[in-house]
Amino acid sequence: MKGRHGGKRSGAGRPAGRKNAATLEQRGTIQEIARDYTDLAIRTLAEVAAKSENDSARVAAANHILDRGYGKATQAHRHAGPNGGPIPIVDLTRATDDQLDAIEAIFGPLAAAGGDDGGDPGGEGEASG
Repeated sequence: MKGRHGGKRSGAGRPAGRKNAATLEQRGTIQEIARDYTDLAIRTLAEVAAKSENDSARVAAANHILDRGYGKATQAHRHAGPNGGPIPIVDLTRATDDQLDAIEAIFGPLAAAGGDDGGDPGGEGEASG
């Protein structure tokens, strides 16, 4: 007999457009509570560093408390062009209408001469022509 598990089931999950249950106010409260445990979290990390007998669950819990209280550490990102060089920038302010039409035919309607064309905010989609 074939099982009926797996795959997408209609009606499953949070309905589209519904906001996450954790509102900004609730998140603020969670941060306040977590910050109350900062001293304990630091002491736990220090104790694990000193004793280190497979206290990975305790380290994970301490890190989670700190993450909730202060947010995760920011990671640096480096943006670069081809082969790590500078990102190429093209000035299109002096391009002719024909040149802009050709570019738009390739990349789609990203922006009009006056700035944002008010179209697709992601700059994606079919080129209109």
